[in-house]
Amino acid sequence: LFDGVTTESGNSESSSSRIGIEWFGDEAVKIASGAARIKRTEVIADALAGKSVPSRAEYGRYRDLLLSVSEDWRALAIRSTACLYRLQGLLNFFDSGQNESGSEGSRIRRTRGKGMKTTHLLTPEIVRVGREALTIYAPLAQMLGMQRLKAELESAAFQVLYRRQYSVANKLYHKGGDSMMSIADYITSRVEELLQNDFLLMKQIETISVTSRVKEPYSLWRKLLKIRMKRKIAKSSLSRS
Repeated sequence: LFDGVTTESGNSESSSSRIGIEWFGDEAVKIASGAARIKRTEVIADALAGKSVPSRAEYGRYRDLLLSVSEDWRALAIRSTACLYRLQGLLNFFDSGQNESGSEGSRIRRTRGKGMKTTHLLTPEIVRVGREALTIYAPLAQMLGMQRLKAELESAAFQVLYRRQYSVANKLYHKGGDSMMSIADYITSRVEELLQNDFLLMKQIETISVTSRVKEPYSLWRKLLKIRMKRKIAKSSLSRS
């Protein structure tokens, strides 16, 4: 954790006497041990799955398994953050424009035409990292009440797995994002004002806070898919009748 330990005399000890996690106290040891236990479970699950990409039901069982072996919510938060770190590493790799030789199973194909076009060929390893983020670690972050971490996991995984769809959804989000934020802020303040003016309600509680959010690109894309699916079902019902 540190390159050396400074003693009272001002001298620095050798790197062989580096501070261990125990120096930070029992709570730090507990969190580190919990994170290591979850990490070992992840490694075993990945080894059992092999190169195949698990189904959604299998991912659900995987998530339940991580919950069962975890004794501290902070350890789950660390492993969820580690998943985000892996996704960001993949995005940095994609953006760097490296070729096949610098990849752990990922491939980049370039075609020349009226400009350079880069196509990222997703391998099972990359697909698994992205789907684990969406089906395991983002839901875990939501269970822990870490909405920002959940949103960042979904956004990064969305960008890794569906780059074209992410680009479209991101443009739509930024196109109307400012106006939607203004609307959300106005509605939030109005609702909070109405609740605070409810004297019967305020007698029962000490304070009240109203929060709102504008859908992120991933949530927006899912919403568009649901609308599209509903339209298809409606058209199919009309054609049958």
